[in-house]
Amino acid sequence: MELVFLGTGGGRFTLATQKRRTGGFLIKEGKVKIHVDPGPGALVNAWEARENPMRTTHLFVSHAHTDHYVDAPAIIEAMTNGTRDHRGVLVGSEWLLKGGDGDYPGIMRYHQEMVARVEVSRPGKKLDFDGFDVLPTETRHEETSCTGFVFEFPKLRVGYTADGAYYPGMEDYFQDVDVLILNTIAPDMHSIPILMTLADGMKLVDAVKPKLAIIQHFGLRALRYGPERMASEIAERTGVRAIAARDFMKMDLSKELGKSGLTSFL
Repeated sequence: MELVFLGTGGGRFTLATQKRRTGGFLIKEGKVKIHVDPGPGALVNAWEARENPMRTTHLFVSHAHTDHYVDAPAIIEAMTNGTRDHRGVLVGSEWLLKGGDGDYPGIMRYHQEMVARVEVSRPGKKLDFDGFDVLPTETRHEETSCTGFVFEFPKLRVGYTADGAYYPGMEDYFQDVDVLILNTIAPDMHSIPILMTLADGMKLVDAVKPKLAIIQHFGLRALRYGPERMASEIAERTGVRAIAARDFMKMDLSKELGKSGLTSFL
């Protein structure tokens, strides 16, 4: 299995400045190519990384915030061969797909109808696909229908927190994951009510004890503090191997999980 990061930035100011790109990430396993949270630049970044977006098979969007969904229509048009083929899977939050609180859906029905299957992600309601399952997880975020995901493949389980602060019991969703991808927007050792800080990430990693923790979705304060420093602090506090993702980083998980040491700079 391979992870490809098409952007490791998050939040309004990283998005606006593109100090880190905001294209989301890919999970690749055999013929399955999943694109997760395609924010601004996702389509262009995919081509720049030599990852043909027309070969995307599944699109997962955690919630209807700009840095997570805005390139979804472009990815859908690529995934459907320029709208010629009724194919692919779209999974997203209720606000994204149906709208909420007076808002229109983030992805129009026009694009939703291009794909072969559309699913609303709801915490705890497992979704079955050809070759893998996905468990949506609860978040505590401003976009209240936001969900994380646990991707369950036969030999590997990858968890993704999406946005939102740590809450007691969050770890129950991620038990037994091999790899945990965390959106740690800031280094501050205090709580931001709707986003995950370094302290939050430490709590979750320590409770779950994955084989590998990967942090991403860095705001400007995280970039000033140093993502690698954040990963090192998580590793030192929890004893779990931790990596700070970088834009266009490609990771063979079978090889990475076999490495020793608490931190790695790829």
